[in-house]
Amino acid sequence: MSDRAIEELILKQGYNPFPLVRYSERPDIVATHIQHGYIAIICDTSSSVLMLPTTLFEILEHVEEHRQTPLIGTFIRLIRLSAVLLSIYLVPIWILTVSYLKWDYTFFIQILLVELSIELLRIATIHTPESVSNAMGLIAALLLGEFAIDLGFFSEEILLFCAVGSMGGFATPNYELSLTNKYIKVMMIITIMFFNIYGFVVFNLILWIYLAHLKPLGMSYLYPLYPLDIKALK
Repeated sequence: MSDRAIEELILKQGYNPFPLVRYSERPDIVATHIQHGYIAIICDTSSSVLMLPTTLFEILEHVEEHRQTPLIGTFIRLIRLSAVLLSIYLVPIWILTVSYLKWDYTFFIQILLVELSIELLRIATIHTPESVSNAMGLIAALLLGEFAIDLGFFSEEILLFCAVGSMGGFATPNYELSLTNKYIKVMMIITIMFFNIYGFVVFNLILWIYLAHLKPLGMSYLYPLYPLDIKALK
């Protein structure tokens, strides 16, 4: 049995794309989680510890924030949270502003192709030997972007906004959450393509209502934002 199998047995993930547990190999993070009154499960065949229940805000925390002074740590956290929001909403909001005057389905297809190409490049980099993965990933990104612009497949604006959004995904401290955010962004773009701003509004209403009702092991996934706890949120 692996830690993933234990997670599936306990939580019944189903079709929920959001990570409901937190993994770590650091003893200090696990100790802090236990001090908060939560559970840590150590699996014999895994080097990472399974921590549950957890919330969206805990998943977005990073140990770097606690190694700095309170002012710097807060500054880093705000930048990281802003990057996570940009990874989800930058491209969809830009699409809404650009397509407000002229609705063009080709424009949406181009954006989806760029988003999927970036994801394909990331997957290819993972399976590339580590000694050449960084250099190959950088060269591939530069060459493909330059060729796409020169051949007229994509505009500079599309590549710029999609690249900035992807950088926000890399700044997400949890790998599973970054993949979920990419999935949410693509679904949002498709919804906007068919239903315009109404699709954007309805999609986000459904998304946040779903997150508010998500309670792994009885704990609200959006705590302390919902239910609101001002002291804990501060």
